[in-house]
This record gives sequence, C-alpha cells and structure tokens, in this order.
Amino acid sequence: MKILENISLFICSYCGKRYLRQGFCLRHESFCGSNPKNKPRCSECKHLRRTKEWIGANPSAMDPGRLQYGFYCIKHNQHMYPLKAIRLKVIEKYPKQLEDKILMPNECDDYGYAEEAYWGSLSGDHYAVPFLGENADE
Repeated sequence: MKILENISLFICSYCGKRYLRQGFCLRHESFCGSNPKNKPRCSECKHLRRTKEWIGANPSAMDPGRLQYGFYCIKHNQHMYPLKAIRLKVIEKYPKQLEDKILMPNECDDYGYAEEAYWGSLSGDHYAVPFLGENADE
C-alpha cells in the first residue's frame, strides 16, 4: 500500500466526486446531474412525451436501422434532446438526426407539474413519461 502526500484533489462542487486532474473535474461539473443548471424543467412537465423512430433503415441492404428514443413537448409542438446528447457528442456524430430538435430548456413559461416525472419518479421507473399518443387528451 502506498500513502501519497501532498496530492491535489479536485472535488465536484455539486456531487463531491473526486478527480486528480482539474480539467476532468471541470468537464464533469459542466455535465453533472446534481448541477441545477443541468436539470431541465421539461423533465417534470406534464407536456413532455417520449418518441421513438427508426433511424437509418435501408430495406435494399437488409439493414433495419436502429430505434432512437427522443422527447417531444406537446404544448410547443417541438422535438427536444437532453443534455446527455451533448456530453456523448451525439450532435457531432449524427448532426442530421438532431437538426430539427432543441436542447431541453431549464425554464419554461408553460411548465405544468406532472405526478410522475422522467428523472427519478416516485415509482422508481425512469421511463414514466408516456409515449406520444398514449394519452386521450392529445
């Protein structure tokens, strides 16, 4: 066992995660789930719906493509993507898939609290947001 002395530790201000390098800590803080700036208001809104669509299907090449999940605001009639898409560099890898979508906003004037929210619902189901078209009021 080694005991290290005089080590600089960088600690996330939001969750307490520790890093040996400042750059890694700064990047983590910019995407940290405990950072209030990174929690979109949409995640608890009753107007949020999940979507799914097939991407890259090519019947002639026998390629079924892949299923992509997303988010949709029924109040603003707008497709959205979460901050995680930026962190994973999805925008750089697949720019055409996100060109008509916006980043989930942190604030919204039409916010309506939902009983079960996408992020950490009471039931523990992280997919409590209904799919587009599942409710009768749409």
